[in-house]
Amino acid sequence: MSFAVVDFETTGILPSYHHRVVEIGVTHVEDDGTISFRWETLINPERDLGPQRIHGIHAADVLDAPTFSDVAAEFAELLQGRVFAAHNASFDLRFLQAEFERAGYWLGGGTPHVCKMTLGSRFGLGGSYSLSHACTTYGIDIGHAHSAGADSFAAARLLAAFHAQSNTRPEWLDYWQQAAESGRAYSYPPPDAGPASR
Repeated sequence: MSFAVVDFETTGILPSYHHRVVEIGVTHVEDDGTISFRWETLINPERDLGPQRIHGIHAADVLDAPTFSDVAAEFAELLQGRVFAAHNASFDLRFLQAEFERAGYWLGGGTPHVCKMTLGSRFGLGGSYSLSHACTTYGIDIGHAHSAGADSFAAARLLAAFHAQSNTRPEWLDYWQQAAESGRAYSYPPPDAGPASR
């Protein structure tokens, strides 16, 4: 079982209000919990950057950055055959769907995923769902918070900790196995096919 742990920095919280992705971070976690690959890129959102005090990204940073359409095929390839994972999966999946659709790729619904915020209460995190709280509880250095690459890497280490902790609980081993089978069966837009019309 392997995961693609994704984090987006965005211009806002609602893609339906034309908020866009401004940075992507992807970290691959293998079935033994090792980190095998990291990838991150700034994205030119083709609009204003929104709350810069949160993500710390400025106009000059993205002036020559690729658009999402420019990296869509490469990004899809990084997700292929892996379980999509994010700390707040419902948030990231909304932007994943919106950005791929804008680029001309149709994902459909029901993307298999693991949400670490949802799992947190089952792994001793109490009522706080923030990534920083979860990482502090597990002794993980979050690094530069609200950088997509750093957040993705921290979330990946947290996922590996969850997975290791569940090895003594058969019901959780079943959960991870089902997630793995769903992830392998799901197909993202073919990276060599180009945008598909609908």
